[in-house]
Amino acid sequence: MKARNKFLSFVLAFTFIYILNPFCICAASEANKFDDELSFVAIIKNEAPYIEEWIEFHKLVGVSKFYIYDNESEDNLKDVLKKYIDSGEVVYKYYPGKCKQNAAYTEAVNDYKNKTRYMGFIDIDEFVIPTQADNLVKVIDDVLSKDKNAAGLAINWRVYDSSGFKEKPKGLVTENYRNRGEDAWRINIHVKTICNPRLVSHFCNPHFAIYKSPYYAVNENGKKVDQWHNDENTCKKVRINHYFSKSFNEFVAKRNRGRADILQMRGMEEFAQHDKNDVYDYIMEPYVNKLKQKLKVR
Repeated sequence: MKARNKFLSFVLAFTFIYILNPFCICAASEANKFDDELSFVAIIKNEAPYIEEWIEFHKLVGVSKFYIYDNESEDNLKDVLKKYIDSGEVVYKYYPGKCKQNAAYTEAVNDYKNKTRYMGFIDIDEFVIPTQADNLVKVIDDVLSKDKNAAGLAINWRVYDSSGFKEKPKGLVTENYRNRGEDAWRINIHVKTICNPRLVSHFCNPHFAIYKSPYYAVNENGKKVDQWHNDENTCKKVRINHYFSKSFNEFVAKRNRGRADILQMRGMEEFAQHDKNDVYDYIMEPYVNKLKQKLKVR
């Protein structure tokens, strides 16, 4: 009798999983096709002091591979990355030249699109946060699964400022900078992209991809986004904390590094324009102790 009951339980379970719920088979098959579920691409110049925090945070929210393009750094970036390169978590490439951001992004798509299920394109001062789930892949799956032509997720900024610091403070970026502009601040309509790289043609703007027809990006609400901005500007499921200026001295260093997408240097007036301090928003608090443990920071 017990053997018969076990057999019936097995048949019922098999029927549900493999006949009534074929999605389970498809999802498992899709996941097993790639080395990584989610990878991030970044082009970097002289940002070695920030790279470990950026990597370790994004590992906490589901990123497992980082494609780093070194745009003529003169600091110890490669030395700092060595342990991640050795572990296989970072793929490093020296990438000299001016205005190379879109080229680097397009190259990453072409070279690694079949190695990762999703690929994100952000800067080192940007941290992508799932605001409801505990993992970015869950958010991406949820949004993109609702539209067969949705190939990318356009994620809005929340721009942080100096929080009153003139000099670079000790500790983590995610711990020190807690003030930002209001949600309705116009700059927050900017987006960055996480996408299915196999459906991307190329990049000509670092904020969004050009997709193969008939595919496109959507925002977290499923609305089509085909530009550098999303005017709905909601961050209920996912957001990007953009630590644009940090302290005054760090902004000066950022300005002196130049920009990866255009030749024009930032004006000093941009510091004041971005230094709002309107909203205290320490959304990063749940991650800070975990990051300190990873980075051995007090």
